[in-house]
Amino acid sequence: MGITFTAPPGFRLTNSPQQITATTAEATVIFDSAERKITSAGLRDYLVNDWGKDHDLAGVEPLTVNGLAGYTATIAQTDRFLRLIVMAMPDHRLYRFLIVTPQQPTGRLSEDLRRMTYSFRALSAAEQATLKPLRLRLSRVRPGEGLNSLVNRMAPIPDARARSLLLNGLDEESVVTTGEQVRLIGE
Repeated sequence: MGITFTAPPGFRLTNSPQQITATTAEATVIFDSAERKITSAGLRDYLVNDWGKDHDLAGVEPLTVNGLAGYTATIAQTDRFLRLIVMAMPDHRLYRFLIVTPQQPTGRLSEDLRRMTYSFRALSAAEQATLKPLRLRLSRVRPGEGLNSLVNRMAPIPDARARSLLLNGLDEESVVTTGEQVRLIGE
């Protein structure tokens, strides 16, 4: 079962096999999947007695996001504020958001994080059918190629230029040389 959510604007995303981390100077969001399956009836127990067991949780309450059952709670610390959100998919997989903000998050930040939470949803079968895995491949710079032609050799993805620069440790001023090995995203 596929899922999707929209990260807040201005957050830098880092993807790993274990989690997605979104960061700004003000906040951090960690999104992951719990290593177990549970029915929506057991969500509160999981949040309080498993995930949050070592913390003094406050505001434990149910929530529904795009038809998916969930629970949320907060942890107040001296210098930061943590929000835990756990949601169960129809196949009983658990997905979690850990949101870390300053003790008094700004209104705009709170709004963006709320919008992110409520954008979480399961992908429809039709949406899943259109997805193709992308692969990182190594290639050599061809004679006469520059940054633009490297981007054109990548799969059609959002922000292809920015991703190409990031993958290769380049910036807009960089020059690539013939024969240099580069990383490209392909299908």
